[in-house]
Amino acid sequence: MTPHSGAKDSSSSGASAQVGPRELTLEDYRELLAVPPPGVRLHSLDDGGIRGLSMLLLLRGLMAWVYEISGDSTLLCDYFDMIGGSGTGGFIALLLGRLRLSVDNAIICCTRFVERVLVRTKSDGTFKTAPFEGVLRDISDRFRECDDTPLQESGRIQCKTFVCTRRNDGRNFMAHKLRTYTHPIETYIPYTFIEAARATMGNPAFFERMNIAAAPNAKFSDAGGDHYSPVFDLYEEYLAIYPSRRMSYCLSLGPGRAQTIDSAPSPERCDSIAATFMQEHGDFDGLGGFYRMNLDQGIHDGTMARWEQKGILGKFTNEYL
Repeated sequence: MTPHSGAKDSSSSGASAQVGPRELTLEDYRELLAVPPPGVRLHSLDDGGIRGLSMLLLLRGLMAWVYEISGDSTLLCDYFDMIGGSGTGGFIALLLGRLRLSVDNAIICCTRFVERVLVRTKSDGTFKTAPFEGVLRDISDRFRECDDTPLQESGRIQCKTFVCTRRNDGRNFMAHKLRTYTHPIETYIPYTFIEAARATMGNPAFFERMNIAAAPNAKFSDAGGDHYSPVFDLYEEYLAIYPSRRMSYCLSLGPGRAQTIDSAPSPERCDSIAATFMQEHGDFDGLGGFYRMNLDQGIHDGTMARWEQKGILGKFTNEYL
């Protein structure tokens, strides 16, 4: 695989994946996954709010093409050593990394979340917490035969996964990661899958802050702000967990730019964070490549206000691919 200098179209829609100062075509992207260079493989998923399903639709198309090349597993977690996500991207990271779901099953889970939670608002415009937690219990029970699946995995962890949250203990309000693996420095706390998903998607503008049993004196919410795109968090984890291992690549996925379905969290904010990361780290100081994909094509019909419009999203995602 040879990265290309300058912009190069991979389809009639002119879509491509960003690689620091370079551009990577989608054909190269598929080859990168199917035949990766040696080293640690990282995947970052932005907080896309209600646009998050577009990331899964992109991944479904990419994984289908990877299967055509390699004929191997179509589980995304088999192609990455670490996945980090924030908000909706954190929920998707847990589905693909912790529960080891196929992209199709993750789409089913996200669609169920939309149908049972996001389409029903309270009088003040917020969403009900009980249906949210009920959906998470159903997902945990269906795919792990337990409605209280522990977040941390036991034994050898093939794909380490973390989500970004913000913890408020009454004195400090700080960014905090919930992990499926043990950190070499930070104290282990026995979170559950449901608590992690609920916390990372717990935007206080829409949901009540999360109380976690193992941390009774703190409340958790989405990380927000500079963590909408968790690329810096992922790089920090890489340095802590794999201090002596070479980087292969980091694939950062965004949910869509301005005018794509909705506007919060701001897609421009996610892109700005990723652009800053590229400026500061570029090729990870020679250790590997940083690749960013984003859905360029916007949806201009103002009536498309929610991500359950799968057919519409699929149309524009297919144009990207």
